Amino acid sequence: FATPNEFIAWQLPITDPSSPTWKAIRLYQRLLRFHQADDDRAAFLDANLLRLNFAYNTALGEEKAARYKAALKRFADTDHPIAARALHRWADVLRAEGDLVNAHEIATQGLQRFPQSIGGRQCQNLIQQIEAKDIRSSTERVWTDPWPNISVSYRNIEQVHFRVVAYDWEQQIRQGRRPEQMDERGKKALLGTRPVLAWSRKLPATDD
Repeated sequence: FATPNEFIAWQLPITDPSSPTWKAIRLYQRLLRFHQADDDRAAFLDANLLRLNFAYNTALGEEKAARYKAALKRFADTDHPIAARALHRWADVLRAEGDLVNAHEIATQGLQRFPQSIGGRQCQNLIQQIEAKDIRSSTERVWTDPWPNISVSYRNIEQVHFRVVAYDWEQQIRQGRRPEQMDERGKKALLGTRPVLAWSRKLPATDD
């Protein structure tokens, strides 16, 4: 995760020459050294970003994510379209950590700086994933007094709606099927049934 010059100069100890990791590191060193003096920086930057990604997928330790993000942040300061790919990788790590606010902010930078680049489009896709609507609900299988709660997990949604319909499950149970095993045709039929109870709730807004 060091700078390219430090990585190229790294004297890697020969503990196991047959190790695929050892061979890959040596290969990235040779590749970066080969393109180090290129007038066109694209090949050098591309190899360096691939080197960082390889390190993240291979390295172990508690500091791995922090050092990877720091390296991507340095890379993102490069005035080249490949920097958008680094911004996407940085944002994607933040998204995986649950930091959606900063992930969205970093991906927006990549999209705005290089909108027509591969990295810019990757950032756009990530923004759409973060902004996508998502909702899940759960409750007890059998309801009896005291009545259970309905728990709702949501993202980018402001209101939730419920409808309760009456249904005779006897035939389905006789066929050995549980209620959640209803086919699509049965579900559509239920959706077209007049509800015996319907209500909605506004969902608390979140900063993220």
